Amino acid sequence: MAFSKLAGFFSLQDPTNKVSTNDLEERKEGVVSDLEQEIQFKLSDEELSGLAKTWKKKWDAASGDLVKMQKQNEKYWLGTQHEALGGSVVDNNDLDNKPQLDNRIFMAAETFLPIATRQNPDPVVTSPDESEDATLWAAHNRELLIYFADVNKLKQVLRRCTRYWLLYLLGPVKVGFDEVENIPVVKAERPQKLILDPTSTIDDGGYTGEYIGLVRSDTAETLITRFPASAEGIRSGVGDKLGTEIQYVEWWTDELVFWTLKGDVLDKKKTPYFNYDDVEETITDEFGNEELVTNAPSNHFRSPKMPYDFLSVFNLGKKPYDDTSLLSQVLSLQDIVNKRLKQIDRNADGANAGLMVSGDVFDKDAAKNAGEALRQGKTILVPSGNVSAAIVRDSGTPLQGFVAGNLEDVRNEIDNIFGTHGTTRGERGATETATGRVVLKGQDEGRIAFVSAFLEQVADNVYNKWYQMILTMYDQDDVAEILGEEKASEWMRIKDNPPRLVISVKDGSMTPRDPITKRNEAIDLFQIGALDLQTLLEELDIADPERVIQRLSAQAQGPGGLLQEEGDQAIQAEQPAVEQVVPQEAFV
Repeated sequence: MAFSKLAGFFSLQDPTNKVSTNDLEERKEGVVSDLEQEIQFKLSDEELSGLAKTWKKKWDAASGDLVKMQKQNEKYWLGTQHEALGGSVVDNNDLDNKPQLDNRIFMAAETFLPIATRQNPDPVVTSPDESEDATLWAAHNRELLIYFADVNKLKQVLRRCTRYWLLYLLGPVKVGFDEVENIPVVKAERPQKLILDPTSTIDDGGYTGEYIGLVRSDTAETLITRFPASAEGIRSGVGDKLGTEIQYVEWWTDELVFWTLKGDVLDKKKTPYFNYDDVEETITDEFGNEELVTNAPSNHFRSPKMPYDFLSVFNLGKKPYDDTSLLSQVLSLQDIVNKRLKQIDRNADGANAGLMVSGDVFDKDAAKNAGEALRQGKTILVPSGNVSAAIVRDSGTPLQGFVAGNLEDVRNEIDNIFGTHGTTRGERGATETATGRVVLKGQDEGRIAFVSAFLEQVADNVYNKWYQMILTMYDQDDVAEILGEEKASEWMRIKDNPPRLVISVKDGSMTPRDPITKRNEAIDLFQIGALDLQTLLEELDIADPERVIQRLSAQAQGPGGLLQEEGDQAIQAEQPAVEQVVPQEAFV
């Protein structure tokens, strides 16, 4: 029986497109879904409530191991590894019993993140159509996307998304539309707030699941405003205390979004940001005859999509999250670092001169006073006999050299996995050469660029979803606020029949590049004529490249050219604008 269009939205996807977390299940034949094969779009609230409960129950049962890994990774990143290993919570005021830690995980992760997300994802917007209108349409929408990325601080959002991926094996971002600011937005969501389809995975095509739940929280007053039809139930649930914080779940499929609170459906609607209805337009032919024409709605996507994208790198195609991460791979190494540091610390304490006293000369109190006096540099009086026989200072045995060597090896291995050696962190070795530093930094950046390539794909998906929102939510006035009236007029004229656009992220635009190397490359390209002057100045981070070029041009005219240019600007700045007067004779 053929699947209906919505069958896939409610855990009814073709079994061949699913991957079970159990190796035996991967080879199981027949139907692997326990739901009906077809579901109508117009589901009742009771049916939606039942689906939501089933989805949450499945995720709770499947995500136990993930939750444990997330908690463990977070403790290691925070530097509370002893708690992750079953130790008690540390009292920060108890200095004697605080564990000795060298948190190399935090250092590696927080060195990795700014390098992996140093560059802005550069949108590339093209059209298969080579007409002038298609070129204008692509250029104007690229400007809009760049503006959205700047306002949303997209680079910082991707950095938070990457930190979530390092710690929690999943980096989710969600796009939306801010109706107050009238702009598409993007946010990195905490993975712990998501309810995913446990039979799904994340591959090159994105998330294969059929639903996503997001645990949200708002005050009762806000919920009543958003869901007035459920106002009575919300009020009774909080006893009219409208400032009470309430947790509820927002559920998405590709074509449906609905909200549940304790099993009750607050509201439901079709997925927004998609033009569903055909557009009727009256056209007039060359003879003045009018005809009503029905056109397909303008959409970038062929069908609605959920507003989520995920950073996933080390995924074996079994789960909707990574099987491991860079941070997970170095947990055992961090344990060795802590162990070796503890051994060195204990040996250092033992190396301090301990005091051994004879019981024939000192009683318990006298021995204690003698030790205290020795620490304070005071004189110790031995009542009688040989001093050397009565009191002896003991020195600990030096720790074997391989312990410190192993500590250094393990630290280097953590740096190897993350690509964050001392050179990349800005440290300088005693015997390090300039050429060696460049080579080491290049190797680290190459390692980090592997993850940056996956981040570019996340940014690519965000830009495409934003463009879909542009087609759905924006009109001429909205565009004019960003691009100006002239471009907005062109944009609106073309929007009536927009050309197809291909939107991507410039390959390598997020690849880590050392600023010094980047500048040297720009200078080399300029010297062989492969780069124009303005681009060179931009690569050198000159604040106002246009002004510099203008002054260079004036200077090239001769010794007085620059002075003349400055004088003209000063006169122009001081002289008031002169209104042009048209002689009366011109109207005769």
